[in-house]
Amino acid sequence: MSRWIPQIVVAACALLAAAWLGAEDDETEVSAAAYAGTWAQLRTQTAVADVPVLGHVRVTTTTILRLRMTASGRNLAVAVEACSIEQDAGIPLLEVRFPEDLVKRTGRFESTASLRREDGAVQFFQPRRWLVFGAELNDEDSDALPTDETDPRVTDQDEDGHPGVTVEVRGLLDADLYMVQRSWTSLRGTAEGTDRIDGRIQWGEDHAMLGSTSALLSSLPDSRPDPDPEASTFRTTRIGPEVDCAQIVARRDTLFVR
Repeated sequence: MSRWIPQIVVAACALLAAAWLGAEDDETEVSAAAYAGTWAQLRTQTAVADVPVLGHVRVTTTTILRLRMTASGRNLAVAVEACSIEQDAGIPLLEVRFPEDLVKRTGRFESTASLRREDGAVQFFQPRRWLVFGAELNDEDSDALPTDETDPRVTDQDEDGHPGVTVEVRGLLDADLYMVQRSWTSLRGTAEGTDRIDGRIQWGEDHAMLGSTSALLSSLPDSRPDPDPEASTFRTTRIGPEVDCAQIVARRDTLFVR
């Protein structure tokens, strides 16, 4: 009978291990079903640019998005629609504009996210997602960006008749910039109940100029993400499925108050 003892011990250990792992899973896993639905998101990304004469300039880009999240286990499939993009370089009488067609045609993409319970809080994580505007690259994260509008990889993504994507500069200097841009973002945040998810953004970008309507703006200054982790953040608020982009933008002053 003693020959059964090792098997009983092994079986008991296996049951204990399974129970422990099950408890661990119960503690850390979060059902994404509670977070499925329609959300509005405000992203603020701050860069530091080196501008001739002016020196270091902080450039803040504010993006408003409409998200549709679909649950699968503790993961979310995220369909993103950009509603507006604004940029403030803190330079009086100079405004950077992102035309409506640019926002509309380049601001739709798919992403993923996951949820996990840590230290009693539900943590939200959206992995690095690359986006390339104005060109088609075989390897989005490592191919050199095209610098010539005749490069076959260049596209007229916003369909305005100009190569790449067009960004408008207005004020003391008026110019249309034709460019290619590559960027990535990764989001980490904490859910407050099931109606808010806020956190920080890690990001990076590079760009290439294809042309400009002004010889004074034939290139863009070097820039980099502001090293302050609080300089690039996101706020996400649950909304009804009937709320569209125009309504989100109109209600931005109340939707994202914290």
